[in-house]
Amino acid sequence: METLSVPHSCKKMRIYLWIWNIPKYFYYTILFSSLMFQIALSFLVSETRREIASFMFICIQISGHISVFRSRRSIRMLLKKASAIFKVLHCFNKWRKLKTLLLFYCIVMCFIAPTLVVTYFHSQMRMNSHKKIRNSIYILEHTKEQFVIIMDVWHVFNVLTQYVTCVPVIGYYCFLCIYLKLLCYEFISKKKIFILTKDYRTFLYVYQEISQTMIFADNLLSYPAIVNVLSSMVGLFWACYSFVFFITDSLSSLYLSVVLILYSGLLLLIMLPASAANRAVKLAKDAVVSSPGWFPGHCEKLKLIVRKRFKQQELSLTLWKIYKINIPLLINTLGTLVTYGCLLGTLGTVRNSIRSTDPSNILTTDATEICD
Repeated sequence: METLSVPHSCKKMRIYLWIWNIPKYFYYTILFSSLMFQIALSFLVSETRREIASFMFICIQISGHISVFRSRRSIRMLLKKASAIFKVLHCFNKWRKLKTLLLFYCIVMCFIAPTLVVTYFHSQMRMNSHKKIRNSIYILEHTKEQFVIIMDVWHVFNVLTQYVTCVPVIGYYCFLCIYLKLLCYEFISKKKIFILTKDYRTFLYVYQEISQTMIFADNLLSYPAIVNVLSSMVGLFWACYSFVFFITDSLSSLYLSVVLILYSGLLLLIMLPASAANRAVKLAKDAVVSSPGWFPGHCEKLKLIVRKRFKQQELSLTLWKIYKINIPLLINTLGTLVTYGCLLGTLGTVRNSIRSTDPSNILTTDATEICD
């Protein structure tokens, strides 16, 4: 809604403009409510560290959303710039496949959200969260049932905020990367036509527009990209850890399996298309660097232009200007998840063994058995 231009009919009357902005107001309401309740949980339940970690996780996601919100007009311009390059290359038949993929993405994501909510409401995980509220010493007895209801509403709000914050941005980033990859390959495929017509000016102009679009996209989306990669990694780690150590019923297993599939898909939707776009733009750059040999009549002039403008130019989509997105980075990311999982699993085992051998615990157990 933020990236769409307001229709002229809505601008004429204030009530129409208000109706147009209802989804935005609704989103900010549930986002604020979810954040406030997460802060309250940090003080009202015994597992404070877990709730503080969840609060920090939500804050990081909100910072990514704020970055996208501030750049909403530029994001709207980004696809227009890429479309203008396609028009120069006279290529229009790639749109249908992209529209079909985009529609499929929206349908799948709209199906997963209610599935998560319904599965959670019938799982043991919901009962465990209710137990935390009922066992809390910081909540008055006559208000605990109201807090249980608020907890259920908060979970629905939390799923909605996670979806609205992450899914549209990741979808936009994914399809933008696919669009840029197709643009680079179309540019490379038209190289022979430029050589036959000796049209080196259009050849260099198209590549310059591609390079500017890549730089523009990375400046706008590198921070939201790293936020969503971190969010996906945290979601994957939480789901795997809960699945291994805490789950006892089948519905909770189903819920966490869907979460695992969701976050794995979101992580791959960022990393794989971006790495493909980086490979494609490198091939396009190689074509431009070798262009002086293909236009012998303008060889010296092209050498000067290429050396001055393009040869030292580094084009890539990154994570907050720190990491260049490629397949090795994806493998390192998954390796990091496995390493931390093994580390925490080992620490948990050691901690449990220490507790079991603690003399105070043994005395307490013996005393209980004697009393029984």
